[in-house]
Amino acid sequence: MQAAVAAIRHLASSLPRRRFGAMLCAALLCAASRAAESDDESGRDLTGLNLEQLMNLDVETASRFPQKRSEAPSAVTVISSADIKAYGYRTLADILSSIRGLYVRYDSIYSYIGVSGFGRPGDYNSRVLLLIDGYRANDSVYNTAPLGTDFLLDVDLIDRVEFVPGPGSAVYGSNAFFGVINVITKTAKSLGGAQASVQVGDFGTSKGRVTYGRQFESGAELLLSATGYQSRGEDLHFAGSANPAVTQGTASGINYDEYKSAFAKYSYEGLRVEAAYSTRKKGAAAASYATGTQFLDPRAYTVDTQSFVDVQYERDLGHELDLNIRANYGSYPYDGNFPYADPVSGQAIENKDGARAQWWGSELKLRAHPLDAHKIVAGVDYRDEYRRDQFNYDQQPFVQYVDSRQSAKRIGLYAQDEYTVRPGLIFNAGLRHDIEPLSGGVTSPRLALIYTPDPSRSIKLLYGSSYRAPSAWEQFASQANVQEPNLALKPERIRTAEIVLEQFVRNQLRLTASAFQYRISDLIDEVPDPTNALLQFRNVGRVQSRGAQFEAEQAWDNGGRLRASYSYQLAEDLNARDSGMDPILLNAPRHLAKLNFTSPIRVASLRAGLEVQSMSRRRSTEGEVAGHTVTNLTLVDPNLTQSLTASFSVYNLFDTKYADPASAALSNLGLDSIPQPRRSFLLKLTYTF
Repeated sequence: MQAAVAAIRHLASSLPRRRFGAMLCAALLCAASRAAESDDESGRDLTGLNLEQLMNLDVETASRFPQKRSEAPSAVTVISSADIKAYGYRTLADILSSIRGLYVRYDSIYSYIGVSGFGRPGDYNSRVLLLIDGYRANDSVYNTAPLGTDFLLDVDLIDRVEFVPGPGSAVYGSNAFFGVINVITKTAKSLGGAQASVQVGDFGTSKGRVTYGRQFESGAELLLSATGYQSRGEDLHFAGSANPAVTQGTASGINYDEYKSAFAKYSYEGLRVEAAYSTRKKGAAAASYATGTQFLDPRAYTVDTQSFVDVQYERDLGHELDLNIRANYGSYPYDGNFPYADPVSGQAIENKDGARAQWWGSELKLRAHPLDAHKIVAGVDYRDEYRRDQFNYDQQPFVQYVDSRQSAKRIGLYAQDEYTVRPGLIFNAGLRHDIEPLSGGVTSPRLALIYTPDPSRSIKLLYGSSYRAPSAWEQFASQANVQEPNLALKPERIRTAEIVLEQFVRNQLRLTASAFQYRISDLIDEVPDPTNALLQFRNVGRVQSRGAQFEAEQAWDNGGRLRASYSYQLAEDLNARDSGMDPILLNAPRHLAKLNFTSPIRVASLRAGLEVQSMSRRRSTEGEVAGHTVTNLTLVDPNLTQSLTASFSVYNLFDTKYADPASAALSNLGLDSIPQPRRSFLLKLTYTF
């Protein structure tokens, strides 16, 4: 398999980079377009649901109970396992970057999500809530949502991803600031046996997965899976810096990435038990957030280890009343090694950075349908973050900089009523009150009016308020003569208004248009304390964004599908605007355009998946990074043999050279951007026993 990938790479390198991509893309699109006109049934299993079924699909994330997408109080996007396979998605970040209004910044260590123009370099993924089958996966120190190879699950285990944009604190509490991501895993029944999968690709990339799924005669289901991955990583070439050491810098052989993960799921009647474990070591080639670290030092790395156990029991109590009880445990140890040179002696010193997070939680939820016109959900959840430790020290000679040992307890009560005023008109109202450590009580409302004059049209008027509680890192981070804690930090608040229009044409074409505005207050920024010049996180920021989004989705009878979207957003720093400075936020593209097209190929038993993503220029710390367009192409043979599926993917098909804005820590080196991956190939084989 490695030889096949190497041969294709040699062919690609022998042609001009754009000619290779254009030739391959044109040939496949020609074949696929012919197939779109035919009634060929090949590959239908990869398209999953047709468009009409997809739009009437029950989604469960927006309101914490199953409801039609058209009736949800948000413009919910669903990415299915068929999409994941058709487009060759490797990580959760790949999946999310295909969704309208979202974009991903990669700093060569972690992936960070931007939503509706907000994605500041240096921020962690703490303003989106990540759920795995409803389990809260954000950690309790940084409140980070892992999206790249640090995500807990193999994407092959994902049945679908539901993204609910907009304020979600009315039912989920903190972190559901810009939206909620719910990763819903496959059932053992859907697997129907054992699977083994192998992947090989460029840069010494290899991955193996074994999965077993079975439904027993009793009705019980068991799923077990384990994955291993390793890659030496692409060489990164840094240029454009005023610092000669950086301009000539090349990260060669130190951009490695390796992880192991395991997942287990058992269900019987109303009981479901899930457990997951993952550990990932990443070469920190750019050390994008560790100020003072020696640039491109091969000794720099990060290790992220995550695990959880989640137990859930659901029972029908009769009289239109359902009870759901869950309890869970999670942990997140993080370790970083960041070498630096002593500014006085020049001695090489290894700095150890880390965190130890452990928590447990519980929830009681009731769903009631007391009257035909009302669907009510109410509940209480509790989370005990009994370990939120942070440390930072020099190993030799030993110098302790940070030694913070904290804990916190959170409780929230929520209720929501979906009231059908009359056929075709729904009023949805939700309210939640959370008690946060140090910052007290926070109340979050959400209102939605959903008008469906006929089955082909819907209009949604949405308003909501969400919050994000300060993380332990922001509250308690301290370092002598550099940084001080702030126990008076308040939660950030956001208020959002949106209108969403949906129109169906002949049940094969869906058109969506939306316009939104949000305003953030008490945004947490790291600024100098005016009394002593020490850095401190404070509630000083104000942001406003306005924008519009458009999406068209077309389905054909043969299983072909097209999805295209355009997003416009103007996100501004209100403090900067009032001061007469440039108000445009860092890493805030004004324009996003995306296209996904998948279709069977008439001349072969293949399915092609083409993805094109365009982003306008973005402001960076020292200037701006140029806009770019990246194209990915995947070919899938679902029946290479009776039990063997094969796929071949080319990422960055035209070998586009582009970059993401760097964090402020790297700007001190004169480095304003991080180069992004160039063209790469991946071959995957999956055997079902």
